[in-house]
Amino acid sequence: MRKYLKYFKIRRIEVYVFAKQSAFDLSIEEFPYTINEQKLSENKTRFFIEKNGRVIHESYLYQDVFLLGLLKKRRHPVIGDCLTDSEYRGQGIYPYVINQISNTIVDSEKRAVYMVVNQDNESSIKGIEKAGFTKYAEIKAKRWTWIYLNKTIRYLNKN
Repeated sequence: MRKYLKYFKIRRIEVYVFAKQSAFDLSIEEFPYTINEQKLSENKTRFFIEKNGRVIHESYLYQDVFLLGLLKKRRHPVIGDCLTDSEYRGQGIYPYVINQISNTIVDSEKRAVYMVVNQDNESSIKGIEKAGFTKYAEIKAKRWTWIYLNKTIRYLNKN
């Protein structure tokens, strides 16, 4: 019972939503890793890099994120839940991977790609901006289960 109670807590949401409308060339001489792709479901695809049998980076692409419904963008692709192994941070892996994923979608599907990041996650924000994303909106709210309360949405760059 206790493990289910966490789903009923009120959570504070303070995030930036970044958007990428067109492909962006991230100047990296030669990227030394191969990005692998694994389709987990209709809604979720995993992109990851392995080195010596160890996952050193992973990012996920979602086709439907409930939070983006607040911006009327719910069924747009969203990159998220990205993680780079601490030994490999600072090598440009994160911006390179999200740039490759988003460029593929922007070029092939001709739609914007979004990323949602906590406002206090400065290192992630730097990587997102390096990959050619721009701040689209700021969302502050409280979430209880799937209901958003006390919503404040501020558009920063609505294209």
